[in-house]
Amino acid sequence: STQTELPSVMINAPYSGSWYMAGSESNVARMIADAGGRYIYSGNPGATSRPVDFEEVFLLADSADIWVNTGTATTMAELLAMAPRLAGTKPVVSGRVFNNTRRMQPGGGNDYFESGTVRPDVVLADQHFPSRGSCGRHRQPLLLPPAAMTRKAIAFTVLFLLLPLLVGIDLCHGGADISLADVLAALTGGEVPRTTAVIVRDIRLVKAIVAVLSGAALACAGLQMQTLFRNPLAGPYVLGVSSGASLGVAVFILGAPVFGASAGALGIAGAAWAGAAAVMVLVAAVGRRMRDIMVILILGMMIASGVGAVVQILQYLSDENALKAYVIWTMGSLGDVTPVQLAVLAATVAVGLVLAVAALKPLNMLLFGEEYALTMGLNVSRTRAVIYTSTVLLAGGVTAFCGPIGFIGLAMPHVARLIVADSDHRVLMPAAVLAGAVVMVGCDIVSKAFGIPVNAVTSLLGIPIVVWIVLKNR
Repeated sequence: STQTELPSVMINAPYSGSWYMAGSESNVARMIADAGGRYIYSGNPGATSRPVDFEEVFLLADSADIWVNTGTATTMAELLAMAPRLAGTKPVVSGRVFNNTRRMQPGGGNDYFESGTVRPDVVLADQHFPSRGSCGRHRQPLLLPPAAMTRKAIAFTVLFLLLPLLVGIDLCHGGADISLADVLAALTGGEVPRTTAVIVRDIRLVKAIVAVLSGAALACAGLQMQTLFRNPLAGPYVLGVSSGASLGVAVFILGAPVFGASAGALGIAGAAWAGAAAVMVLVAAVGRRMRDIMVILILGMMIASGVGAVVQILQYLSDENALKAYVIWTMGSLGDVTPVQLAVLAATVAVGLVLAVAALKPLNMLLFGEEYALTMGLNVSRTRAVIYTSTVLLAGGVTAFCGPIGFIGLAMPHVARLIVADSDHRVLMPAAVLAGAVVMVGCDIVSKAFGIPVNAVTSLLGIPIVVWIVLKNR
């Protein structure tokens, strides 16, 4: 198709009483072009947004085929009440004004980042244009499609039902199967044999809770890293958290005997925490001087490689028993956490999740890149610090107590995107957390059934998802 045949698209961003228009080199303009449209505003050749007066807004709206609204209005009546002089413009008359905020209820915020992510490509893909053909979905103007609401409701309902169901199965099955009635009696203080009560309360329940916490933590950390680095293959360990923890444990298990010292009372979990914290302090210190997020990503990878080399040296010099203990730790385990350690893990994960919730709006803004987020007033340095801290607490806590568990943090954010079909982190984050918890409990069930390490199960599950991601983004 020639350029004149492409539908012209206006996308506005009312912000603090002003009308902002994205630059012709912005991600928004690129998405419109990639989706088969033509961005109508040429007065800003850069990549950032800038305010325009209402007269220019009127002229742009009247000459556009499509108007993608990103303001607070959720109905045409609300939109025209805010700007009645736009009532006679071409897209309003033709009924081609589309709400792109994906707001769940009217008046949900004062700018479009409060409500989700601007996706003009989604709007364009849903419409019929002679030059592109119909995709057959036909989104209704200024309304959240009922099908999308139903899909999210179904997804969350299924996840909420699956989690307690799988936890129940996990409590019933193991080395010795226990009936559901005995499990409930043991949990509620009913009459059951002492051994049954110990197995259910002190072993299986602790392990099930660890599975829920670790799955939720890794999925949340992975989603934050993928958004921050804008890389679908980023995971919770991309900053070197796992490598640092591995170094701490390697020094604890392998290094002390090499130098004729005692491992002491620090414990594997404490050693893993110390190693992870040391690496993160180094990454954070260097990251404060770096503005380019990709430099920090490369730095994390280089630190991980260097740490891996040190660990290999320690492995080469260690004795057979120490080497075996270290290899077993790297396989990951949900069953080595004591009730006291569980309390520490739960507190750590809770703080990490609270920080992740505080970063939901900044994460939505970062979907278009740090430069675009800066133009919207985001303090990128502070946001990075919050996300780094959350990731260290979530991934570091799980690694310290359970060992390095692979693929959950990388794969579950993509599973969540698939089932809720939304990039708004206010929807995506809880979906990823629930999916991570559900899948990790499921992996623990499979691990017990076949007597294999849980890390092997998560890897076998995650590899096909990673292959799918690579092929999808080819």
